[in-house]
Amino acid sequence: MSLTAAMLIGRSALTASQLGIQVAGNNIANVGTPGYSRQIASFLPVGDGGTAAGSQSGRGVSVRDVRRQIDAALQNRMWNGAADEAASAQQHQTLGSLEATLGELTNNDFSSRLQGFFNIWSERANLSKSSSVVVQQAGQITDYLRKMQKDLGGIQSQIDAQLASGVERADQMLSTIANLNVRISNSESGQGLAN
Repeated sequence: MSLTAAMLIGRSALTASQLGIQVAGNNIANVGTPGYSRQIASFLPVGDGGTAAGSQSGRGVSVRDVRRQIDAALQNRMWNGAADEAASAQQHQTLGSLEATLGELTNNDFSSRLQGFFNIWSERANLSKSSSVVVQQAGQITDYLRKMQKDLGGIQSQIDAQLASGVERADQMLSTIANLNVRISNSESGQGLAN
């Protein structure tokens, strides 16, 4: 082995080690960054390429690639858990709005008003109340149902607006992902994996 070949082997080792140190430094610098996943450099020996028997002396080392070190199963569980939590929070908010509008288990709910209306009819049947009281009570129930319909329509409009906003946000994210895919494809052209 010539002196130049030995120096080239040393140079490849230093270059690969330098990249390894940069990856380690990047990992240390981003240890507190949310969403960052550790990276690991993979090294590959550079062969001699000679055909003589027993000629296995190498020509140094090169960096194969730098990959994120992640646990796919754990990441999928985290994504699914975050999605389930967001869905539950939205459902809780919507059902809370419905519960406040319907007002069940209070004295100002539809079932209490309907019970009062039937009590008035019962009293009217016993001739203790006049027909005008029954008509007045029916008018109050009608007004209550109109108000409830308006409030429920408002909740539906709010949900529709949130859904439209979510679709628009998803479209923006998909456009961003498409742009990133193009940039990744351009950076990987003939050079291996984009980090």
